[in-house]
Amino acid sequence: PLHKDIKERALYYVNNIEGNIGAYSPKRGYAFVQQQVAEFINKRDGVKDSNTDFIQLTSGSSDAAFIVLNALIRDRKDGIMIPIPQYPLYSSLIELLRGSQVPYYLDEDNKWQISFEELEKVHANYKAQGINPRLIVIINPGNPTGQLFSKDTIEQIIKFSAKNKLAILADEVYQQNIYKVGAKFHSFREVMSKMPEPYNKVELFSLYSISKGYMGDCGIRGGYLEGHNIDKQAWREITKLKDVFNLPTVGEISLDLTVNPPQKGRESDETVEQFETCLLYTSDAADDLLCVDLGGRRIIKKKNSQLFRTLRHLTVLYQQH
Repeated sequence: PLHKDIKERALYYVNNIEGNIGAYSPKRGYAFVQQQVAEFINKRDGVKDSNTDFIQLTSGSSDAAFIVLNALIRDRKDGIMIPIPQYPLYSSLIELLRGSQVPYYLDEDNKWQISFEELEKVHANYKAQGINPRLIVIINPGNPTGQLFSKDTIEQIIKFSAKNKLAILADEVYQQNIYKVGAKFHSFREVMSKMPEPYNKVELFSLYSISKGYMGDCGIRGGYLEGHNIDKQAWREITKLKDVFNLPTVGEISLDLTVNPPQKGRESDETVEQFETCLLYTSDAADDLLCVDLGGRRIIKKKNSQLFRTLRHLTVLYQQH
C-alpha cells in the first residue's frame, strides 16, 4: 500500500490543479508551484524578498534564456558577454536573435576561473568596435568546465556589472552537481543580497532547471526564471512571450517535487534517505552506501558487499567510455 505522505502529496496536487494535469495550465505556471519556488529561493539564500510576482515557470533553462535574450537584443549592436568554453545554447540564441557575441575566455590554467583582466579587456575592445554589451552570462557551476565560483568571485562579477551597467544572467542549473568535498554553491541572489548599494541593485536574471542536478531527466522539461531588481513593467514585457506558448504540466509538477521534496519524519523515510544518498554519494556523505549511475540508472548498495567492488569497477569503465 502507498504511504500516507505519498497519498497526501497526490491529494495536494489534485486540490491545487484546476481541471486535470492534461489540461492547459496558466501561462506563468501553476500559482502553488510559483509559491514553492519563491520559498525555495528564500530558504536557499537566506532572504525574504523572493515572491511570485517575479517568477516565471518555464519548460527548462533554454526556454528561460531565450525569454531574456529576446528582450535585450535589438540588433547587431547589442552585445551579450558569454564564457568560452560554454555549451552552445547562448551562442546559438544570440545568432538567432541577430545580436553580437562578446566572448570572454575562462582561465584554464586557473581551473577555469574568471580573469577580470580578461573581462575588462574584452568589454573595452567591443565597446570600441561600436558594440554595446548589455548583459553578462555566468554559468555557475560551469558547463562544460565544472568550475565553482567563490563568494569573492561572485562579488567581483557583480561589481564589474554595476560599473559597466550590465545585467547579469546567472545560469545556476547545476547547483546540485557539487562533487568536491567541502565545496559549497553560492547563488548570485544570495551574494548580492549581502552587498551594499549600488551592487545590490544590479539587474539579475536567475535560471534553474530540473534537468541536471536531481535525476537528469532532461526530457521532462521544467524550470524557472526569476527576475531580481527588474522594473515591474519591464518584467511584464519580458515574460509576455510566454503568453504565446504553453507549459508542460508534468514538468511543473516535477519542478514542485524538486524545490519542495519529500521530507524525513514521515512514512517514506527510507526512500527519502536513498534519494538524498544518491545525490550526495560523491561527497562521501554516506560512508556505508554507494550510489552509482550507469547510463542514467542509479543503484544503491552497501559498500561492504561484493557487488560494491563490481559496481565501482563498472562505473569507472563507463566514465572512461
